[in-house]
Order: sequence, then C-alpha cells, then structure tokens
Amino acid sequence: EWIAIEGIYGFYRLPSGIMWILVTKTKPVYTAPSLMMGDEKAMMTHSTTPWWQIRRVSNFELVHLSSPDRMLSTAHLKEEVRQLRLLRQSLKEHEFYFVPASESSIVKDMTCNLQDSFETHFDVNPEDSTTTSWWDSSEHRPDPRFFWNQPAVEPILQRYESLLSSSESPTSLKSLLSNLLEHIVPLTSAFVGVQSNVTDSKTGLSYDQLLISRRSRFRAGTRFTRRGADGFGAVANFAETEQVCLMTTLNGTAVQHVMSHLQTRGSIPLRWSSPADVKTYRPRVRIGTDPLAQARALRLHLLEQFSYYVSAEDEGRRRLITRDANSSSSSSSGVAKLIFVNLIDKHKDQGRLGRAFDAVLRAVMDVYAIEKEAKKEPP
Repeated sequence: EWIAIEGIYGFYRLPSGIMWILVTKTKPVYTAPSLMMGDEKAMMTHSTTPWWQIRRVSNFELVHLSSPDRMLSTAHLKEEVRQLRLLRQSLKEHEFYFVPASESSIVKDMTCNLQDSFETHFDVNPEDSTTTSWWDSSEHRPDPRFFWNQPAVEPILQRYESLLSSSESPTSLKSLLSNLLEHIVPLTSAFVGVQSNVTDSKTGLSYDQLLISRRSRFRAGTRFTRRGADGFGAVANFAETEQVCLMTTLNGTAVQHVMSHLQTRGSIPLRWSSPADVKTYRPRVRIGTDPLAQARALRLHLLEQFSYYVSAEDEGRRRLITRDANSSSSSSSGVAKLIFVNLIDKHKDQGRLGRAFDAVLRAVMDVYAIEKEAKKEPP
C-alpha cells in the first residue's frame, strides 16, 4: 500500500521492531512576499519558490516494520503498548512547524531565526553556486534546541556520516541514506501567529507581522514538574520568541524592510525544584545546596546564551546586565549584550530563590572577571 507523504519525521525502535513516523498532511501558515534588494529592479522574484515559507503539520502516519521471527513476552507487549501510547500522545500535544526545502530560501529551517538566517545567507560566497542540504553541512545544521525530531533522525545521520568517512562503504547504501535524509524535515514545536497586510491608518505604512515562539526540547515539561537548570545548563521551559515585521509595498507584493526582535525566557538557571503538592497552590521551593553544582549550571547556561545570541564581533566586549523587574538597579554597567530580567517577587520562597540566583550570578561573574584578567597578563 502506497502512502502519500510530505516528509519524514524519523523512526523509533520498539520491542517488536521499527516504527516510522511519516508527515502525511500539512497546512500553509505563511508565505513571505518577494524580497526587494535595494530597489524594485533588484527585486528577488520568488513566485514559485518563496524566500521564506512556513507550514504546519496536521497529520502523522505511523508505519510499523515488525520482525516476523520476533516473539514478544507479555512484559514486552505491555511495554510496547506503553511506548506507543506515549508516542501518540506526544505527537498530539505539540504543534509542529517546518520550512519546506528550497534552493532559493533564505530561511532554511524552522529552528533558525531570521537574524541568523540572513547573516548566514549573505556570508556565503556568491561565486559558490553549490547548495548543500541541512545534513551535509555541520556548520549550518538545525539548532539542536528546537530540532524536535532530532533523536528520531540521529541514527540515520550517524550511519550516513560513518559511510562518508569510510572509503570502502558501498555507494548504493550512501545513495539510499542520502535519499532518505532528503525527505526528512526538521520540525519545531512552536507557536506561530500571523497578521498579514496590516496598514497603519496614521502613517499609511503596510506590513506583515509574525510572532514565533520556539520551544526548547531540552528539559521540557509543565510547571512544577520541571524547574531550574540541569547539569548542562539547560533550563526548564526555555523558549525563544521572535517578533518579525516585514515592511511591504502598498499592494503587499514585495518586502522593503525586514525587522526581527529576539528575546528568550526560561526557568531561573539554578539547581532547584518545586514539587506539586495537593494541599497548597504554592508548593515549597527546594534549592540545591551544592554551591559548585549551582555555579556550574549557571555558568554553562550563560556560555550557551552568549554562543547563540552574541555575535562574533561583540565577543571581545560582551557584557552581562541583570535587572530586577521591581527595581531600576542593575548588577553591571556598560553596553549590554545580554540582559537578564528577574520576574519573581521578593517574598517568602521566591524571594529566597531570587537572592540565591543573585549570589551565584555575582560569584560566577567575579570568577569570569578574574579569568579574563589572567588571560591578559603576559606569561
């Protein structure tokens, strides 16, 4: 039986065999107008292949490839039923978005924001006409934080890379894996809101506005069940929100200016928890007591944020400013390249958590300043 697909999510191994997840139906969400480069004569025409397009997955199909000679015990059957239930539930609980593959696209996938997409696009040598797929370039692969089907794709990708590094690998197998990867689409769990052809009555300006909030797949979970940071600096319920404004011509057929504003949110990057309690609406906050673990988690989180949101030219003069939402004071001066806004109150458990965050942050920044000065000193 043939199944019409629009892409492949990936596969998972179950006790009875392999379960492939296919993207069978998608819906268009947004297609950007043509992009003007300087003037109307230099307009990029994308009538058939837009420079930016967003689609939402509306249906998955699960295809089971079982091993005919494999006999499952009662325990294995129960485990398979449990895994299938969790898999179907996870696919239903998320809205998955993707960017269709196209050689003329500036935005290559949904995990990448517009700022990085334009920077990558215009950094490419114009004389280099070759186009690489997302899996062929290790430098421009999807952001692992928002690449939700990466675990289901990783085995295929690792096998493909191992074949490329081996000169004795059969060409037919390489071609097969390459064709398979060609149909895999990087999916992102996100919220996408679109307002098209908006006209300001006072200025007469016309624009399209998008709000995209990408959810991180690391340390995901509901409130109270996931709090704080893990040992690698990933914080609970992290999201990158991008507000995009595309200034268009009056007829809305071309984009004159592209504007993008990014901000992120997440749980306070310390080792802490707040287990749910049926007796109260405000469960007690439990803060980890290991100062080294706290400092390590916060430091790794800061380094990750700098690596993603501070450009290379700002690397040597980067600054961190922390600001309390209830106060105008800040913990540093200078040009802010990364700003932390503390939204918790100053009372009871939240106040205790806020003071712990401030103390650990100051300690981490003091050590960073010492290390930075040590590097400046001649040997």
